[in-house]
Amino acid sequence: MNLSLLFYATITIFGIIYIALALLPRKHIKNKTDYFLAGRNLGVLKATCTLIATQLGAGLLLGTSQQAYNMGLYSLLFTFGISIGLIILGCGLAGKLRSLQIVTTTQIFEKKYHSPLLRKLASLLVTFTLCGILVGNMVASKSLMHSLGFESDFFFALFWLFIIVYTMVGGLHAVVLTDLVQVTFIVLVFVGITLFSFFAPHHIFSFSTLGAIQDQFSGHLPPASHLINILLMPALFALFEQDLAQIFFASKTKTVATVTAIITTFFMLTFGLIPIYLGMQAKLMGLAVSSDHSPLLEMVKHITGPFMVVMVASGILAAIASTADALLCAIGANLTQDFSFAFLRLSPVVESKTVTFAMGIIVFGASYLMSKNIINILVSSYSIPVSILLVSILAAYFMPTVRKYAGFGGAIGGTIGLTVFYVFPVPFDSIITLCLSLIGYIIGHVIDPTHSQKTNTVAVEK
Repeated sequence: MNLSLLFYATITIFGIIYIALALLPRKHIKNKTDYFLAGRNLGVLKATCTLIATQLGAGLLLGTSQQAYNMGLYSLLFTFGISIGLIILGCGLAGKLRSLQIVTTTQIFEKKYHSPLLRKLASLLVTFTLCGILVGNMVASKSLMHSLGFESDFFFALFWLFIIVYTMVGGLHAVVLTDLVQVTFIVLVFVGITLFSFFAPHHIFSFSTLGAIQDQFSGHLPPASHLINILLMPALFALFEQDLAQIFFASKTKTVATVTAIITTFFMLTFGLIPIYLGMQAKLMGLAVSSDHSPLLEMVKHITGPFMVVMVASGILAAIASTADALLCAIGANLTQDFSFAFLRLSPVVESKTVTFAMGIIVFGASYLMSKNIINILVSSYSIPVSILLVSILAAYFMPTVRKYAGFGGAIGGTIGLTVFYVFPVPFDSIITLCLSLIGYIIGHVIDPTHSQKTNTVAVEK
């Protein structure tokens, strides 16, 4: 069977389906709310499939299998981190986000802190992070194509141009419709290959001997502080991650948002084990995997024929596409909602499409400058906004009133910690940085002029 021909045919069929789905909702897109939030009308099924699809990207499939090949069960930390964030969202935070009636998470800085400047700074940080996550997915797709023997940059560029175009055309409507197809295909393919692997004659992995198996990976473990970052950063970033929050903002009700987060959590905790199992199995079987190839795909090549290799590769690319389109939509929403592009003199919808397309092209160019370690790219991207914004955002979520200086203080404290520990690394620097952000927030809260006025008023009344 001609592997190249089968792969091109499969991707072409999916491409036609995606473009057709992206064109369907055009008549429903009349303003930015329709374009970025699908009219705030997502039910449980659509919202859940879209939320799952945003997580089934390069990090969960290729990144965790890559880590599993190198350090065994510790690769679970990334999946657990995402799941912890979703659990918190499912315990009420998702519903709270839906009730805020905002389009981007960074709008909370203007709504609660009454600071347009803080909102813009936060928006730039979140946009930078979303771009970093998108770069991670692009790097992963190149690694996958290299594993299949496609070394040409032409197909890589064509694949990403296609994703950028169909996202630009249909906005969140297109993301939701294509995600329904992508999630179904991904689940069927990966559950099938896992069951096949269990019954293969060369099966080595055994749940009864996990301790002994893990001993074979003990020489490849990074420092404890790095492992904590792998767990902590995805969990904390999920609490205000725009591509996740955008789905909650687009949900019909608070209940839909909460139920969606809970269902997705259970899915992640089960499905996320599959790439980890396949990555560990590849190492246990002694498969040699180069740094720019995927252990997951090498494992599939070893136990199946060309047809299943193409199906799994197509499933991974579908997963990457399902995350990438949500990220592109979130990047476009952040920029067009938080900054003015009036100089373009375009209608709101055309402006949104133009910005989304332009950012996709810019990020694609940046993908050529990054390393090949997917999880490291993602964790590094998460750490910047978490260090600088998390304390202020959580305060805005749960405190009835917040003060502008406190928001700036939290951001300044986090920035100081991030900068100092980048130059002078120390163990557990992420936790120390969050503590510095909290200290900065408290100092800002105390010195804020409105705090002093309130204190003086109380003293006079007494």
